[in-house]
Amino acid sequence: PESVFNLMTSSHKILSIVDELLAKPEPTDGSSSSGDEKSDALSKYQLAISPIQHLRPKLPTKLTPRQGDPHCVPWHQDVGVCVPESDSVDMITVWIPLVPVGQANGSLLLNPGGHKKGLLQHWINRGIQIPPTELPRTGLKEQLVKIEPGDVLFMSKYCPHRSTKNVSRTVRWSIDLRYQRNNTTSARPFFPTFNVGDRSLVFEEWKKTWQAAKAQYKGQAIHRWTARRKENTKAQKGKDRGQKNLQVNK
Repeated sequence: PESVFNLMTSSHKILSIVDELLAKPEPTDGSSSSGDEKSDALSKYQLAISPIQHLRPKLPTKLTPRQGDPHCVPWHQDVGVCVPESDSVDMITVWIPLVPVGQANGSLLLNPGGHKKGLLQHWINRGIQIPPTELPRTGLKEQLVKIEPGDVLFMSKYCPHRSTKNVSRTVRWSIDLRYQRNNTTSARPFFPTFNVGDRSLVFEEWKKTWQAAKAQYKGQAIHRWTARRKENTKAQKGKDRGQKNLQVNK
């Protein structure tokens, strides 16, 4: 909707914080003024809006097919859904609740300090997931995020996080956006990336560009991972059985 478009393209409160969190761009001589005061005020941030952007309705579990929750995601990192060519690009995730978020309607859990480990391995499992072998079996730190409308959560793309089931009777609405410096490699170069403050960045043009890209790149792989959970599970079980048989034979 246009209200979400306006939020992600022109909220100085959000853009100014993202600007502080990202590495500073190369200084400019200020000669690139467009003559449009609003556009210039936004373009000063030198930010690009990543195509990884969603308005998410997290449905109550009982309303989804087979009581499954497509938005109940396991441990993962946002860098895991980016193309590897963008690994060196700093990116900030902006998570915005539109309703109060708590344990009942699907809370968000973070792994504090987990971003320091860099990119972890993922496999495909209803989206992507960090395999259990990549995380400690015991003592994994989880921080529950209680967040209200008006709050905003800023995360590194390396921060491991997951969500829980929505067992309430209402839909949990949220927005997640991602920003990076302009003129850097897009996390999904086959989808549109826009520079904040671009005078051509208007809602109707943004919508048309997205519609054309989705039609052109339908079925495009959006991440680097090919291994699936079942394949890895079987391989690991076979390896474990082989090790056990080897020990018995010895």
